Amino acid sequence: MKKIISKCIFAGAALVASVSLACAQGKVSVAAISGYFAQGFGVSIVNGLNKAKTDFGIDLKLVDTGNRALDYEEQFANLAKDGKYDLIFVMGWELVDALQKASAAYPNQRFVFIDGVLDSDKMIYANFAEEQGSFIA
Repeated sequence: MKKIISKCIFAGAALVASVSLACAQGKVSVAAISGYFAQGFGVSIVNGLNKAKTDFGIDLKLVDTGNRALDYEEQFANLAKDGKYDLIFVMGWELVDALQKASAAYPNQRFVFIDGVLDSDKMIYANFAEEQGSFIA
């Protein structure tokens, strides 16, 4: 339980910093595998972005990518192809391959990758230091 709380705190802090970057333009999308929006840090992320929607008037779109790798790639392409979103949040290490392809295909799109890392200078990362959760507890 303590580990989950520390992850939620970290995710919330990362979101505040990232959303402030997007507020000037006001368009944010969040893509996650089925179930992420209803559990753990996914709930905190959605709550934080909904608060940003209310407080700052951002245009927010939540996308459930499904559970198949082909769905991930298609969803990222749909979100990134027209450049509508200033930031696209991607939750979950399982999405790394599809995100890497989308990042290469849409070089002007900025992504926030939560719970994973890619070698790209146009990504914002929010990762968890598991050992620090124990310290907080």
